[in-house]
Amino acid sequence: MIDWHPVLFGCSVSAMYIAPLCFLLFAHMDGRADALYFDRPVSPRQGPFWNPHTVFTLRRTGFMVLMLFSSGLVIALGCCLMFPAVHDNEYYDTRHDLDPSVYTDGARSEPSSTSTAILDLSYRIRMFMAAIGLLLMVTAYILA
Repeated sequence: MIDWHPVLFGCSVSAMYIAPLCFLLFAHMDGRADALYFDRPVSPRQGPFWNPHTVFTLRRTGFMVLMLFSSGLVIALGCCLMFPAVHDNEYYDTRHDLDPSVYTDGARSEPSSTSTAILDLSYRIRMFMAAIGLLLMVTAYILA
């Protein structure tokens, strides 16, 4: 019989606490890095011809796989649900700080109509997903 506890909640209690902190730092810095990249995008003549969103998605997927193996399914799922709120809010704030005419509402801004992102979510949906993710994480801490 399979012991589901390590799969759902990770192998150690300390990983359950450290991994989400690492995730928050990653999501925050990833949002800032994306904002800096798109503030002054590289010309196609200066770099490879790949879609930057594909590279960003691969980087985030790799980080989430590490989260899954270190902290368990429930914490990783909670972090995945919180990612758009942390990342996008930092992205919109940073873009607004760099150019006040862009995303005038800062973190509360809606996605632009010219965005080529794979997934664009409104502020309300981002906050709703973050609340569900936080609820999942609190539940995991209580049950573990």
